[in-house]
Amino acid sequence: MRNTILALFAFLMATCTAIPARAAIDGNAVLQVTSVYELSQNPLSNYSSAYVGAYYCTAAPCPADGGQGLFQRVPGTCTTIDNGRTIQDIETHPACWYRQNLNGDLRQWGITTNSIYDAANTSLSSLQPADSIVAKAVTAFTAAGIKTIHTGQVSILLRSTLTLGSGWSLTCDTPRVIAPQTSAGVATLDFSTLPGSIVLGRASGTGPGLGVVLDASTNNNVEIHDCAAIIPEWYKNPSSTVASVFGGYSRAAAAPAAFTDLEAIRANMVLASDVAITAGTGANIHDLSILGFDNCLFLSHGPGFIAKNLSLDCSIGAYLSNENGGMTIKDIINNDYLAKGANALPSPFPDEQYWTITSIAPDGSGECELSIVPVDDPNHPGNPLFTVQELKNLYNSSSSHSSGTNASRSRRRRLMGTRSSCRL
Repeated sequence: MRNTILALFAFLMATCTAIPARAAIDGNAVLQVTSVYELSQNPLSNYSSAYVGAYYCTAAPCPADGGQGLFQRVPGTCTTIDNGRTIQDIETHPACWYRQNLNGDLRQWGITTNSIYDAANTSLSSLQPADSIVAKAVTAFTAAGIKTIHTGQVSILLRSTLTLGSGWSLTCDTPRVIAPQTSAGVATLDFSTLPGSIVLGRASGTGPGLGVVLDASTNNNVEIHDCAAIIPEWYKNPSSTVASVFGGYSRAAAAPAAFTDLEAIRANMVLASDVAITAGTGANIHDLSILGFDNCLFLSHGPGFIAKNLSLDCSIGAYLSNENGGMTIKDIINNDYLAKGANALPSPFPDEQYWTITSIAPDGSGECELSIVPVDDPNHPGNPLFTVQELKNLYNSSSSHSSGTNASRSRRRRLMGTRSSCRL
């Protein structure tokens, strides 16, 4: 049975401030329905306008159904059917419903909380990448002159590079997170279920360096900001199915539960060799947590570049080269937010592991190279908090360690640098 409500003219007058001026009301009534699906499935030839209620969802995972807005009916077939801006009616005499409140919000396209596109709340078995819907939305936004993409605090999974146009911006409408908590306020190390995040997958094929990126470098003056976390898919999905394609290590769950999980995360950052964001001229990258990549932020030839308020946990926090001056860099921290132990968590996490830096020098290509040795475990003198043998097993490379006893062996790690100099 149709779930429709006939609203009287008096009701319309009381709520007219919520209706765009260009939307036409047929006679003394406007149709109200609960979902875009209902709008498309019912013959509604007696109405020229319909208001679709709040984003529709009955039980997760929900179908893609944007809703939340006023639609105007135009007889005939839609030139383009994208199920966000345009909805095709299936009545005997077809009509196209045109959204009147297009505003850059991906929720209008069905990327809503608990939908099959919600990377925070939907199970891995049901989760779908949002690329095709984002592409449709961008086409509609471009036609309407809209240059800001909002995820509306809904997390999304992307499996193809998102290249933002000149002057465009992308926001999750969510403050960055560096200390996640459960709904009960308990500290956790799990960044995989935060609302308002972006999960970056990988292109088809095997091997390192196939991760998709948020591209703010192809075009000028692109802004990316205010996301709880930007993370790789291998962190969200810790199974061997994802990790094996780049020779990485699987884990029992996204959040680490043992020191071996911590080192698996650190190893995967390097082995995947992925970049989260590429930036260029006039790019403005701010108020983000970017975690789990080999390189969080890559910039080359970017005059006017701005980076502020970034919490990073990557092998290389930010790689900046050939910047040609005029940059603004402020409050960027590359710390172990993602891959660390915490005293507040139960055993086997009594403490973090610590290493001593013995030297910092250029490696010949202009990048910084640190030589580090593990700090002795005070409870077991002569032994590191995490044995070098376990590190060797995880990294599967004995060449990264020098000869000698466990306490004197070292591991090297690259940090931020430029092609002309080594700097921290």
